[in-house]
Amino acid sequence: MDRELTLSELTQLTNVTPRNAGLFLADFLTRKSLSENQAAQTLGCAASTVNRLVKGGDLTADMAAKIHRAFGLSIKMLFNLEADYKTYQAEEKLKGHQAA
Repeated sequence: MDRELTLSELTQLTNVTPRNAGLFLADFLTRKSLSENQAAQTLGCAASTVNRLVKGGDLTADMAAKIHRAFGLSIKMLFNLEADYKTYQAEEKLKGHQAA
């Protein structure tokens, strides 16, 4: 049986780097023509909170629930994006450590 590809190997094959939930949200807001300030008003949080998330900050359970209520995005999908992104980062660090 063939071994399972790591996320890093899959990324090299497809040339698609995993994105975290914040980057996904940033693209979503762009497609909806919403600013971070408008999104913050809709989410009921500070604009700095939205900015921190789209710049790579960690997604919290509270924010995932707010995003789901406001925009209908799947909570599971948001956290899967986070998990895939962090897995990719860890594999890349491991790869760099093995080469040293």
